[in-house]
Amino acid sequence: MAKQYDIPPLSLNDKIEFFGAFSNYLDASIPVNTALFQMAEYTNNFKIKKIVNLILKEGTAGISFTDTILKFKKALGGAYCNLIAVGVQTGELPQILNDINDLLIKQREFKATIIKACTYPAFLLLMLIGSILVLVCFIQPKLAAFTASVTGSACNAPATFCMGNFINISSIIAVITVALFFLSRAFINSFNKESGLRLPVFGPAIKYYNLSSFSKLLAISYKAGIPITQAIILAADATPNEFMRNKFIKCSTLISQKPLAKLLGSTGFFPTDLIMKIESGDMSGNLDKVFYDISNTINLKLETAITSALKLLEPILMIFIGCAVGYYVYSVLSTVYGSLMAI
Repeated sequence: MAKQYDIPPLSLNDKIEFFGAFSNYLDASIPVNTALFQMAEYTNNFKIKKIVNLILKEGTAGISFTDTILKFKKALGGAYCNLIAVGVQTGELPQILNDINDLLIKQREFKATIIKACTYPAFLLLMLIGSILVLVCFIQPKLAAFTASVTGSACNAPATFCMGNFINISSIIAVITVALFFLSRAFINSFNKESGLRLPVFGPAIKYYNLSSFSKLLAISYKAGIPITQAIILAADATPNEFMRNKFIKCSTLISQKPLAKLLGSTGFFPTDLIMKIESGDMSGNLDKVFYDISNTINLKLETAITSALKLLEPILMIFIGCAVGYYVYSVLSTVYGSLMAI
């Protein structure tokens, strides 16, 4: 294995910039070395500039581009570097770069949707805190003053009454915030585990996101001429969810014993209609086209799953906010009513 350059992994946006720029130059029939020189000159991204300059340096030293690109698996991703190396050998590099860039853009769109989904609950949480603060700072003092005037309590009763409830509610908000922080961390970590696939709202979206990535990479790999066993391993290595990745790798070890459609069907990840499509592609010899179609189909399912998740999440959060505010109002009014009844 080629010795790797110690460069931190590029972010998703950095990878999109790198593969997008590279593919644009090659689509214009510009040679690889010229394209790299242009990228090094015009990019403002320090990480990309460093990678491109190192590739050019290796080329100046007489090392082939195929051997050089395999030294950047840590920075660019092992599956992508392997595909680039295959693309150079088969002459399909421009198309492979375009396919990789399309896949990365889809991943960015999914993550943007997840961020949007997380932003909405955060906004509602702020609304909850704001509503409670309005009750504590404006409405509750008037109720406390009214109670004190009726019961003849000491003049500092409203302040004492409000301060005590303010401390209690502040403690509750702090506990809720800390709990939500740890729950969100656990929620994000579950994306890469089997538990993430079982989430009641986002589980289907996580499954389809991983299936989309796997199917697209499998299609790219198989079309590039990589044997199906190695293509499955390559696509599995780039699958974010560890549980699904292990299932796919296990399929690659049994490919000589069972048909591909049955192996992928045994994972339980692919819907029945897509399994039948894989079987027809295997029988007709058009697996690459079939997996491209499957990737597009799964992307539609992914969009539907995300939309459904958001529609389910909104009323749940609104009910939670209504219950929290209602409980607080009830506790305040109960205190006032109790004070009045004690007269």
